[in-house]
Amino acid sequence: MKNTQRMVVANAILSVVFIIVVLQLWLLTATMEQYLGGDTAIIVPAAVASIGCFGLIFGLLYFYRRKLDH
Repeated sequence: MKNTQRMVVANAILSVVFIIVVLQLWLLTATMEQYLGGDTAIIVPAAVASIGCFGLIFGLLYFYRRKLDH
């Protein structure tokens, strides 16, 4: 893979990771707001969504390390 192609793919992966991290921060804020308002039913679905986001980030960064650092 050429250096320019490698940089484009790296930038795309890191951009998606950034968007998912912002999504997780929003999810944490919304969950805390609901929890402090007395709604405890939101905790488990929010935790599952957050774990899913973490899995996506982990997978993308793993792919980045394995495929693009060679």
